[in-house]
Amino acid sequence: MLKVIARAGVGYDNVDIDAAAELGIRVCNTPGVNHHAVAELALALMLACARRLNTVLAGVDDGGWPREAGTELRGKSLGVIGYGPSGKAIAALGVALGMRVLVSTAHPDSEQSSGIEFADFDTTIKAADYLSLHSRAGKGDPIIDAASLSAMKNSAILINTARGSLVDEAALVEALKTGEIAGAGLDVLQREPMVEDNPLRTMSNVVITSHLAGQTLEARERAGVAAAQAIIDVLDGKTPQGTVV
Repeated sequence: MLKVIARAGVGYDNVDIDAAAELGIRVCNTPGVNHHAVAELALALMLACARRLNTVLAGVDDGGWPREAGTELRGKSLGVIGYGPSGKAIAALGVALGMRVLVSTAHPDSEQSSGIEFADFDTTIKAADYLSLHSRAGKGDPIIDAASLSAMKNSAILINTARGSLVDEAALVEALKTGEIAGAGLDVLQREPMVEDNPLRTMSNVVITSHLAGQTLEARERAGVAAAQAIIDVLDGKTPQGTVV
């Protein structure tokens, strides 16, 4: 009889939580094992968008030598939605790079947040030059919808390394087409793997990676060990740290 499902990662969207609870199956995840990896990829996506690396790399591959001027992150505003481990990690990187960092969260941590401003959601998205999502997936509507996108700066870049369900993808495509925002760096999509006819695929102002934010060798090792420990804890009658149900 199945007793435990241990997810080697934070997300558990692919587990039927209600069914597991009904059947008495313990579901665990492994929080806190890949947040640095996630934050580093979020930063990489920011840099790729800032320096227009899509266009530059394609130009070099085609035999050219493009020398387009990009922008610097220093002095820009980084908006962070969600302040769990990965949100804290990207906020710290933003401070280190000399960015103004605003965080929207229901759980501010001012004692460990030097150089970070806490603000409400609307203030954060309006001020952000780069808006990085680090929220958990909700059961309601996307938090970044047409209204949110229209409230952002025309020069803003949306970064999503959290969950594809956080963004209304059709609204994002429209906002990118009309110039409501300048670009996006996405590691997650509403439908994965990415379908061939997804309009985001051909947009030069969009950088897309294949849901690999937490996929570093170091993070995989930590996640595997933590998942194994969760299974051992359940079988020993203990409650693992990352218990979902």
